[in-house]
Amino acid sequence: MQSRTKKIIFAVVLLIGTLFLGFGYFYQNLNTSKEVKAQMSGQPLKGWAWSSNIGWVKFDGWSDSVELLPSGKLRGYAWSSNIGWIDFSPSQADINASVNLTDPKKPAEIDFSTKLMSGYARALSYGDGWDGWIKMAKGPSDGGGDYGVNLNGNKLESFAWGGDVIGWLNFNPDFGGVTIDNLAYCNFTNSTESASPIRPGESATLSWSCTNVNTCNIKNDSDNSAVCGNCGDSGNIQVSPVKTTSYTLSCTAAGSSPAPESTMVNVSFKPTRCEVNPRTGVLECP
Repeated sequence: MQSRTKKIIFAVVLLIGTLFLGFGYFYQNLNTSKEVKAQMSGQPLKGWAWSSNIGWVKFDGWSDSVELLPSGKLRGYAWSSNIGWIDFSPSQADINASVNLTDPKKPAEIDFSTKLMSGYARALSYGDGWDGWIKMAKGPSDGGGDYGVNLNGNKLESFAWGGDVIGWLNFNPDFGGVTIDNLAYCNFTNSTESASPIRPGESATLSWSCTNVNTCNIKNDSDNSAVCGNCGDSGNIQVSPVKTTSYTLSCTAAGSSPAPESTMVNVSFKPTRCEVNPRTGVLECP
């Protein structure tokens, strides 16, 4: 009887210890997961891309949706009902296994200064002679016409190439399209971009319009002088350069600040010839 009691007590102690260790492991991993999630938080991509081969590809709607990180890199998964999950941050092991000298692989990312996407996503159902790679931009080894996904405002546009299985993946089809939620971006132009150059000392208009930014500043790139401080997220301002001059708009945002935007005010040095109109006797300067 005493031996049986000892066995029961031992079993109970062992069970309690196992439960305690299991809870500790679960609690530790739960916290770790939350910490990693917080460090890797980004701006979610939303919407649908289209391939005539596999149909619609969905970018949001689950916990591991595709996100744009502050570095410009993408992470997470898109979903196709025909080929399954598409990984936008493939593992280094997969990349290393596929590297070659003419077309080295790297995860998909956006260059905020050029607005161009580069790198690769990968369909996880690859196999049977298909490598699953989806290329975001044309490279030196590609033939045919130009392609490549680019960022326009908060929208992704143009095509990626997914080989014979996926074909062309259109990021801005007539219906659907892929956007980046809460992305800070600006449009910065000047009046000489769509008109004739101004003469030295004449006025040109700088115009800007931004979304999801806090404050903006404009500087003259030739002498680094301030044109406008705390300019707000949109507006117009007159400038009168004596030579062709570049101006740069820089803005801050709560999340990732948009890349600085530049515009060139064109100034013409063509001399003006003034003549007296023989009919009117008035000096005219065309």
